[in-house]
Amino acid sequence: MQQFEWKIPVPLVRDKSTLPNFPLEALPTIPHEMVRGISRTTFTDPAMSATAILSVLSHCFSGIYRMEGKLDHTESLNLFTLVFAEPAERKSPMLRHIRKPFDDYITTNPMVRIFADDTTPQALVARLEDNPELLLLSDEMGIFQNFGGRYSGGKPNLDLLLKSWSGEPFHKDRCNAEPIVLQRPYLSICLCGQPFRFADLMGNSDFLNSGLVARFLMCFPKSYIGERRYDTEPIGNEIIKNYSNLIGKLLSKKSAYDGEEILLKFSEQARQRFVEYYNTKIELSLLNRFADCPDWGGKYHGELLRLCGLLHAVECVTNGTEPDEKFVELLTLECAFLIGEYYCEQAIFAYSKSGSNAIIEGRFMFWRS
Repeated sequence: MQQFEWKIPVPLVRDKSTLPNFPLEALPTIPHEMVRGISRTTFTDPAMSATAILSVLSHCFSGIYRMEGKLDHTESLNLFTLVFAEPAERKSPMLRHIRKPFDDYITTNPMVRIFADDTTPQALVARLEDNPELLLLSDEMGIFQNFGGRYSGGKPNLDLLLKSWSGEPFHKDRCNAEPIVLQRPYLSICLCGQPFRFADLMGNSDFLNSGLVARFLMCFPKSYIGERRYDTEPIGNEIIKNYSNLIGKLLSKKSAYDGEEILLKFSEQARQRFVEYYNTKIELSLLNRFADCPDWGGKYHGELLRLCGLLHAVECVTNGTEPDEKFVELLTLECAFLIGEYYCEQAIFAYSKSGSNAIIEGRFMFWRS
């Protein structure tokens, strides 16, 4: 009888260790240095702090700028991000470093409201009525339970979350009270939680069917537990100062701005490159690469525009230039592609992970890491 040597099977779902590293070189100088500093002192994957810092920076420009892809397609610059990491992965210390200049700004400007923490749908409406752009930054993900029906008999209330991703008008009618109209609400979100929270998201058909999950850039950072040291290098004073000054400058400008959103436009070379990238890569990927996450893939070109506009705006402000006074150049677009590619791989991993156990009527079941 002929002998066969069986090869080790290749798993259909990749291990997290195969995911790419975050492309730090694609970040502007100040956030780049801050991410490296946080990563070193907390001994964590730079992807974790990079994801959070992109979200907080996006808040600084939400409601001020939009990135134009073409005449009838523009995107706001706010981002929704999620970081999933095990306990003891130092999510809270990482967020404290990123949040500190925002807290300092609020201390010296007590009338300014920036954060919406563990909020309910009703409370968020009231907060956005007074502050049309808010930042939701938390090392917990309880907000999903709140909006999923924790206080409403299990009935989800997702409309405001969905609309505040793109700044769509939101109307709320109240009994025995004046209606509330939010003309242009924006949220920038970064939530950090344990991997079982992702299972909760993917196991909730309302979150999936509404497109809420597809609005998030996801990060499953590499773990260094077991390799970490206590005597790590602190963040340099100059790095902290530059980051704090940048945030303070952006928040001061934001608090003083009261106008229509300003369009950021591509240079002709960058515009042609984006069109080519969409036509030859993104659209075709919906049939194969994004087969497990077509809802996320369908929003990918919009996410690229957001990332591109954000990188451009940060670079301009750092160099003392108004973002709308310069075209968004090809180099900035290529940096957005690098960062976008990282989140593509994360999303493909996430959706395939959730779908690896079973699919019932096209809906994902729970996945526990």
